Amino acid sequence: MSEQTKLLLVLKSSKVLTQETRKHLSDYLNVMAKRLGAEGLVVEDGMDVELHSDFGPLIEMMAEQTVAIQALADSNMLLVQAMAEADSDEVSGTELGLNGKPLI
Repeated sequence: MSEQTKLLLVLKSSKVLTQETRKHLSDYLNVMAKRLGAEGLVVEDGMDVELHSDFGPLIEMMAEQTVAIQALADSNMLLVQAMAEADSDEVSGTELGLNGKPLI
């Protein structure tokens, strides 16, 4: 994973941490972060653990899939319209029933 897209694992504490406690938490967090392919960060002010990621590539991929799905829907609509026109051409042709009236 490139440095630009590396994950960040954040630990926030609601209490002021001693230097020893901060070091202990930082060491532990960095071990966990390394397993995730992330960087660890210990901050004070609220106790949360979050995993942040860059969603840009995911959003781009979803936009590309949306365009592809729309193109497929458009081509399907053209196919249905062509089939409907072909059917209406056949009906308006010379196909007649036994009574001499056009088949519908």
